[in-house]
Amino acid sequence: MKKSEIRAMIREELNAGKEYIVWGIPKGKTSEEVLYTKAKSDGEAKKVAKLLSSKYGITKARVQILDLTTKPEFSQIFTKGK
Repeated sequence: MKKSEIRAMIREELNAGKEYIVWGIPKGKTSEEVLYTKAKSDGEAKKVAKLLSSKYGITKARVQILDLTTKPEFSQIFTKGK
């Protein structure tokens, strides 16, 4: 097995169960929207965000990573505000 194949397998395993969502404000709008949800990695999502910003005038582009392999700790949400 080649090193590149091993790296690809590791990358795929690390990204399993994660979703990479690109958000931003489209040109002519004032509210943030989901712009892209098909990215397979953080790097790919960042490239898409950069492309949308430079080519289509998207502002405040950002990447949200949802890790669907871990349970959210809702108790922390309610205790932080106290």
